[in-house]
Amino acid sequence: MRRLVDWVKGSGGKVHAAVCMQAGRQGFGLAAGVPVRAGEVLVQLPVELQLMQHSDDARQLTDLIDRVPAELWQAKMALCLLRQRSKGAQSAFAPYIDLLPAVHHGVPMFWNGDTLQLLQYPPLVEQVKKRSRFLIDLSKDIDNAVFSNQRIDANALGWALTSVSSRAFRVGRVGGGHVVGARAEEGGKEGGGSGENRWALLPLIDMANHSFSSNAEVLCEMDGSVSLLARRDLAPQEPVLVNYGNLSNELLLLDYGFLMDPNPHDRCALSFDMALVTLARQLVKALPEHHELADTAPWRQKILESLRLVGAEANLQVQIGGEEAIEGRLLAALRVLLAPAAEQEALEGTSVQELSSWNCRVDPILDANVTRTAIALCAIALRCAGKVGLFYTYIWSLLPQIRGLFDSFAPQLLPHKVGGGSG
Repeated sequence: MRRLVDWVKGSGGKVHAAVCMQAGRQGFGLAAGVPVRAGEVLVQLPVELQLMQHSDDARQLTDLIDRVPAELWQAKMALCLLRQRSKGAQSAFAPYIDLLPAVHHGVPMFWNGDTLQLLQYPPLVEQVKKRSRFLIDLSKDIDNAVFSNQRIDANALGWALTSVSSRAFRVGRVGGGHVVGARAEEGGKEGGGSGENRWALLPLIDMANHSFSSNAEVLCEMDGSVSLLARRDLAPQEPVLVNYGNLSNELLLLDYGFLMDPNPHDRCALSFDMALVTLARQLVKALPEHHELADTAPWRQKILESLRLVGAEANLQVQIGGEEAIEGRLLAALRVLLAPAAEQEALEGTSVQELSSWNCRVDPILDANVTRTAIALCAIALRCAGKVGLFYTYIWSLLPQIRGLFDSFAPQLLPHKVGGGSG
């Protein structure tokens, strides 16, 4: 780390004397070796020390990057990182690149097939497979001459893509104003700002570990420089922590290789299915005995079609958890399915947008049954996924009574419906 600090200072950057490295729950990360006052700058990087997409203007590299779709910004930056690495000691970023992990053991992309399947969570497994297929296809189009004749295969691309996904910041354009940066679900660590954004690897700053209760923040200045500041006083040996964003454990594991427990932003993906809802209904006895979910009255079917939960254009993936607790489409669907026939006129007179919001006033008893059924869906998901599931601790710690309730119930489980996609 000393070489990196000396490089930053010698290249026009600033590093507070308190900055040091310390082992923590998420691995090695920045810490304050001595007390730091709130508002003090821990690290400051001028534009020249930010590895960006245009840090290398080689024409061949530019042509290759332009062939990558704009939404795959991580892949574009990964190619830039590989180009800099291929230069070796001649790269202006050599002191930084030399300290990047050689292998990202904790990231699922580098797990073998058997280990990946142990997740028992199809959306995450499919994301890993999708990325792997993309990297294999991209490797076929690469001219190794662009990378000093070094062989760039899918493994090299995977290393670079993971390095970028786990470290990149989205920062405001030069002259964009004084804006706050944090990680974002779309586009890495977000620096926001007016107008066009740019993505950058920020040496030393990107060694700060994550916390939803951060004690430091990243700021983008008018001149394009980026600073890591203490949000409050830091005690000696206290880790320097930034907020990577309101990310679920699925995204944290996919890009960063760790989980947060508890995680208030965690979500459970389910494939909407009448049999699964029936199973949840039986679990909590949410309905009067005379009202069966087999009731497929045309008015219920019509509303479900408008929610795109049935029919040729259906998107069956729904989520439970996060800030909404129950995804709006699922909330509306459960209200429609659990409502007695006497509520038909009231529900038909309510828009699907209103039904999808907790602000919509419906029968309190109906919403209580909706909530019980949603919790039961979580219990089913957890039992199908097992204790290695991403949501086991989160839901069980909220409602421990669900464990006994579910253990006393012995339905035919539907594990293929848990974490299902949109098909």
